[in-house]
Amino acid sequence: MLIYCCLDPQDPYAEREVQVTFEWTVGGPRLIAAVDQHDDDILPDLVEVQRDDLRREIVDAHRLPTARLREALSVTPAGR
Repeated sequence: MLIYCCLDPQDPYAEREVQVTFEWTVGGPRLIAAVDQHDDDILPDLVEVQRDDLRREIVDAHRLPTARLREALSVTPAGR
């Protein structure tokens, strides 16, 4: 299982984070827990849209290095 810090979907000001425990499956990350600053698992309290936000944040964070590498490889050196 992996842990990633995401923005707390219950925080309207996006100032707090939750530690999301997940595992990768064929369809993407499967959320196991989302622990807030009070060590409470808030995952059962989240609606599906909020869970989707966590999944999207995890996928985007893990996709970023690949996107940067692809961008770096597509740049041609000056003078060619």
